[in-house]
Amino acid sequence: GTSLVPIERELIARGGGGGGGGVAAASTRERQLGMLRRLGSVLNDLGQLQLRAGALADAEQAFADGVAAFDHAGDLANAALLRLNRATLCRRRAARHADAAEGARRAAVAALGGGGGRLAPPAEGSAEVRALVDAAAQQRAAVDALRSHEMARAQRAAVRAVEPELLARAVAQHAADEAAAGGALHAIVADGGGDEGTVRAAAEALARAQASFDEIGELAHVQ
Repeated sequence: GTSLVPIERELIARGGGGGGGGVAAASTRERQLGMLRRLGSVLNDLGQLQLRAGALADAEQAFADGVAAFDHAGDLANAALLRLNRATLCRRRAARHADAAEGARRAAVAALGGGGGRLAPPAEGSAEVRALVDAAAQQRAAVDALRSHEMARAQRAAVRAVEPELLARAVAQHAADEAAAGGALHAIVADGGGDEGTVRAAAEALARAQASFDEIGELAHVQ
């Protein structure tokens, strides 16, 4: 696995604490923050390698630890970028589960004589639906982090700006993720499954998708 070794976790834990006064303390704090940023970058690189290799669980751990490092360093922009990577990972996991479930459903139809009837939607608690919902949640967290970074930048001129195109792409992907999650949940309800919670979750996801689609139009108008 890629879980952080104790010394790395101790570095992250110390990075979030307050410091004493004086020039020496400020210098030590800056060195700590620099180390945390480098650690976050290394973990991001590791997660990318594992994602390309298909080791999704290991990649997720690396990205999560990288987010923690950047969060403790106060680096909102890079923390948001790693959250985007986590959302990408969740979408890949959803696709993997969808492919497996589709194969299983088609095999079941074939075993029953290949009638070619409509395939049932995935069950509410299936790994596919959970991964779709998780992807939407991770993308939403990334978009929120990008917005927080932009708010901080507006207050402090020294903070590096996020490219407008990156925020626009992140919002567009969030709209697509929420629509996919809401559509999967709605399909369960339409097929007679789920409960009131499923209906509410589908409606909330679709509402967030619509809000993001509206924001895309606003961002395009501003640009």
